[in-house]
Amino acid sequence: MAEESSAGFSEQFKELVTQNEQRMKAIQEQIAGQWESQRKAIADLIEQQWKAQQKAIADLIEQQRNRQDRRPVGGSAEGDHRSGRAAVERPTESDHGPGGTAVGRPKEGYRGRAECNRRGVPT
Repeated sequence: MAEESSAGFSEQFKELVTQNEQRMKAIQEQIAGQWESQRKAIADLIEQQWKAQQKAIADLIEQQRNRQDRRPVGGSAEGDHRSGRAAVERPTESDHGPGGTAVGRPKEGYRGRAECNRRGVPT
């Protein structure tokens, strides 16, 4: 009787091992399928990005060519829009802020922030 239960146990064990191996193989195939689909999705995304960058660069080059075609031929100062900027003189007077724009002076009786915060100064 001990041999029969031992043989039955051995058969059950082999059956469980076989089932586990089949489950593991199914899980491995599922993972491999997911891995492949993710790899393909990433490759497609990279391909789309690459094509978009190529198109953007081609468009930029085309814009640059169109701009150069519109410029007058020759190197005269009148034709170069950048040469006019360098000739602008900036005022040295302190009444002018950035870009040469006039900055208004404070009105008479104006007290700066520090004066308003001091004690004993009437408001």
